Amino acid sequence: ILERIAPRPDERRHYKQAIRDVVARYAEDGLYKLALEAANIASEAQRDELLATIAELPGIAPQAVLPGSESCWHKFRLVLDAQAAGVADKLPADRPSAFRDLVVQALSAEGAEAVLWQTKPVPAQGLFQQREGYGGGYPWSLAPESAERYADNYRPERYPVTRDLLARSLCLFSHSHPLIAQDESVADHYAAALRKVWANLPALAEHW
Repeated sequence: ILERIAPRPDERRHYKQAIRDVVARYAEDGLYKLALEAANIASEAQRDELLATIAELPGIAPQAVLPGSESCWHKFRLVLDAQAAGVADKLPADRPSAFRDLVVQALSAEGAEAVLWQTKPVPAQGLFQQREGYGGGYPWSLAPESAERYADNYRPERYPVTRDLLARSLCLFSHSHPLIAQDESVADHYAAALRKVWANLPALAEHW
């Protein structure tokens, strides 16, 4: 089916030299993967530099990667611990996100992209709290007898671990400018910014 019975007039001269559609698609996919692999290799070196820097600093840890798994580090999430960093007593105890907010502001002042990616558990987001769906409550309205169970599932307090993680973590780089798109000098800058902020944490927390 992929082969034409007869070439069109404008193809006759080069017909046997023409690449078939499916082959072209495979070639395109291979070139894409080759470029992606090169980018991954470059980003791994930057990732390793940042991880080495983070390992030197108390009260900060990278996202966990399960044994036997790999991460593309599209979101470079850092989990913070004010107690381990030695500044918990200088921050408001009733604001779990205080240390995170301090670090975001300090890193941003150094020109590093420190951003928040999700600030509440997915069930606590408006889509699930309002449950309007596509209109008229669809698809939840298909099972009105389950309304109470839905409401219980979407209570934010049911997800304390997620809420704690989001309150104490941030992401380096943004969705538009992820780690994989950066050159080595950018990783150097981020490493320097982290060291500078951590060297001045007590003073920053004192005036927070």
